[in-house]
Amino acid sequence: MSGTEPGLSPHGVLTAHLAVPAAQGPEATPRVYRPLLERVRSLPEVRAAAVISMLPIQEAWTNGGYTVAGRPAPPPGQDWVAELRLASPGFFGSLGIPILRGRDFEERDGEKGHKVAIVNETLVRQRFRDENPLGHRITVGDEFTVEIVGVAGAVRQAGLDHEPLAEIYLPYGDADLTGLVSDMVLVVKTAGSTGALAPDLRRTAHAVDPGLPLYRVLTMEQVISDSLALRRLNLWLLALFAGIALALSAAGLYGVISYLVAQRTREIGMRMALGAQARDVIALVMRQGSRLTAIGIVAGLIGALALTRWLESLLDGVSARDPFTFLGIAALLVAVALLASWLPARRAARVEPVIAIRSE
Repeated sequence: MSGTEPGLSPHGVLTAHLAVPAAQGPEATPRVYRPLLERVRSLPEVRAAAVISMLPIQEAWTNGGYTVAGRPAPPPGQDWVAELRLASPGFFGSLGIPILRGRDFEERDGEKGHKVAIVNETLVRQRFRDENPLGHRITVGDEFTVEIVGVAGAVRQAGLDHEPLAEIYLPYGDADLTGLVSDMVLVVKTAGSTGALAPDLRRTAHAVDPGLPLYRVLTMEQVISDSLALRRLNLWLLALFAGIALALSAAGLYGVISYLVAQRTREIGMRMALGAQARDVIALVMRQGSRLTAIGIVAGLIGALALTRWLESLLDGVSARDPFTFLGIAALLVAVALLASWLPARRAARVEPVIAIRSE
């Protein structure tokens, strides 16, 4: 899953949450976000900077219904839903998200009488198919209508284990919308070290507004890694318990076959007294162990295949019936079983026949 394409370029990107007081409301953009971005973009080695209301992969599931002008409304109970985001100009370039059609946001977007939006390619596939969506108007939540001016690439907003959702980006300069968010996320693309950039961002934010805190300062690569933390923990625990189960299986198998061979010590002594060679005795025991092992391996494979369905929800890009895993574990257990047969058979074959016959 860590190799899944997220739809963005995380390398060299530093993110930080901005807690803007609710009192700023509609004035947050001209008083805080815009001057902050101007200062950040002027920092050495900063290639691009922007703000977004919810950072992809880190946050999701803030959505709303929408309709497309000139299209029949969806049936009751089957509303069209899209993720809603406020974004500044330069956001898509900061994260390497391509603009497939149209243009990026401009600073004048969101002003009175200039309501626009950028949608992602997932929404375009769902509602416009092969039609050009630019110029179409969509109404979000029966509250405001915007014109589509761009189409951005699809991003896995809800995590690497979720397919990209339909998404509508709105300009951060829209005073009617800015007051609806409690914080924004600063996204900075740098050509240098992201670690060295963090102190500069804090100083810049303090210069714009001494009461403006920056928190959750993370690289985009850390954001992606953190999104997999719970799944990674579950799989490490599963791997630990699977390893313990494998060790117990191998130890139990060795013990059982060793015991069965030990039970035949007297028989082995009699065979050797009648002229059997050590290699004949070892071959006899190995054949018996091989038969038992073959029966156990076949039964185990059937049981494992039947019980792997519940594992499918934990796997991504890997089959729950991966043949290399099944063959590898089966080969390991066969090796343990053969070793468990060979070692006691070798010991028994070295015992003097008279001592072996008297063992019971």
